[in-house]
Amino acid sequence: MKIGKISIKGIKSHLNTEFTVENYNTFVGENNCGKSNIFFAIRWFFKYDNTKMQKEDLTHGYKEDPYVIIEFIFDENEDIPSFLDEDYEIEDRTYHIKAYCNVDDLKTKPQFSKHQLINEDLEPKSLATAKVIKLVYLIFVPSIRELNDELKFTTNSAINKLVSKYVIERIQREDQKTKRYTKVKESVEELSDFISKGDNSAFEQLKASLKKYMLDYGDIEMNFKLNPPNINDLIKNSFEASVKVNSRELPLESQGMGFQRSLIFSLISNMADINPDSSNYLTMYLIEEPELFLHPNHQNYFRDKIIDISRQDNNQVLLTSHSPYFLSNIDNYSQVKRISIENDISALKEIKHSKVQDICKQNGHLMARAFNHDGRMSTTKIDNLAKEIAEEDELRYLLWVDPNRTNAFLSKKVLLVEGPSDKALFSFLFYNSDGDFYNIPQKSEIMVVDITGKFHFYKFANLLHQLGILVWILHDGDDNKVKNRIDHGKLNQYIIDLKKDDIIIDYLRVDPYLEQSLGINKDNRKPDISIYHKLVNNDNNCRNCSNYNDIINFVYDIIQY
Repeated sequence: MKIGKISIKGIKSHLNTEFTVENYNTFVGENNCGKSNIFFAIRWFFKYDNTKMQKEDLTHGYKEDPYVIIEFIFDENEDIPSFLDEDYEIEDRTYHIKAYCNVDDLKTKPQFSKHQLINEDLEPKSLATAKVIKLVYLIFVPSIRELNDELKFTTNSAINKLVSKYVIERIQREDQKTKRYTKVKESVEELSDFISKGDNSAFEQLKASLKKYMLDYGDIEMNFKLNPPNINDLIKNSFEASVKVNSRELPLESQGMGFQRSLIFSLISNMADINPDSSNYLTMYLIEEPELFLHPNHQNYFRDKIIDISRQDNNQVLLTSHSPYFLSNIDNYSQVKRISIENDISALKEIKHSKVQDICKQNGHLMARAFNHDGRMSTTKIDNLAKEIAEEDELRYLLWVDPNRTNAFLSKKVLLVEGPSDKALFSFLFYNSDGDFYNIPQKSEIMVVDITGKFHFYKFANLLHQLGILVWILHDGDDNKVKNRIDHGKLNQYIIDLKKDDIIIDYLRVDPYLEQSLGINKDNRKPDISIYHKLVNNDNNCRNCSNYNDIINFVYDIIQY
């Protein structure tokens, strides 16, 4: 079974939020935009740790019953639980369950979720919460969590399952041969006999002490004995974890947060390796900010492990992150959920894979027409070239996602540029002490992304626009010439059309290319290093020319937008 989509209405900052759920999902956005509020709504749905909703959790101004609707899609080889009435089937093996509470009841005291099976063509059908929450085994890792909390022997804790699997099962097997646990049990029974025999025994003294202040109840007499602990209690009550550093035994808390966070992720990974409870159809991991306290290399490692977990049968992972490392190496862009907030209301944007395919197809046709600059290609050739470009673009789309470029998903504003020369220009403007924006803190809102060629502006401008990110473009005009068999006049027109269609906010064209527009020579062998040094040295008075000032004004407009 998988969860297909989740809808949240009237809970915290989510007035009306709906999103699809992939096997691996990363929620991104600024602090306090509503990422953790989604996890709260899911935990409330499944009554995780007896989560209750309070009146303060109601979206400001919302007057109706708050609710969460989850779409459950059952595999064709699974038996659908009998409590899901087949009359309520939305489509093939798909059911919608609604968790809600009465808004008036919420005003008087905190509320658990109540559940209904819903179908818009039928009256809702009440469901027993106990049955609903058995559908999913929920594992929640908050951003800040004490390591000691992870090592408590609660029913479903990782350490409980691991100790049971590796320690208790081993002792039980070995006891058939060595009788070590049996000897402990017999020793406790012997001790019980020892301290209970004789008029002056320990238990007799305890009985006499208690009886001294009690009323007489006739033939009733108290008695005591020691019960040998069962093997589970014996091990778990005696269990203590520590670390050994240079032959010194130290408490776990003596180590840094990186070590502690790594241990928590090891527990999570081990949970995935242990067979889940067969009574659950799905294991869902809710992980907040897995990058906290981890070195970037370790972030890569845990990202790969979490993705591996998500690819296992009956697993889905939802995580929140501010790290580009947890956005790279994704299978498709629908795994990215971007959240923004305005007037305390969250807005979630996602792009489905079908939309990515549409963008690639459209870009394929645009590029094919640009290649047909002389009009010699037949309609069939143009269509075949467009298809070839579109198929390659789908792969390029994902190869493009590296930890540097995925910062675009975490940014308020993105400036797309063609190549390394442009990136070097902004490295100078933003980070060199002679740069015009060196002392302007608002520059941090702008992410400059090199898309490696004018051919890719259409794809990535559309991708970022679909995720609700503001986009600008700086590009070479190439004097509208035909270069390398492609018509740059058509490519430039596509950029103009992006603005007309409100895909981008604005663009700046420099002709014929950046270096020449600034009056400096281009070094084709090392263009980025060359332009940076020439800007630092103000070669040919390049920082005082009108085109340089146009770039400065363009960036000021982005900052002030």
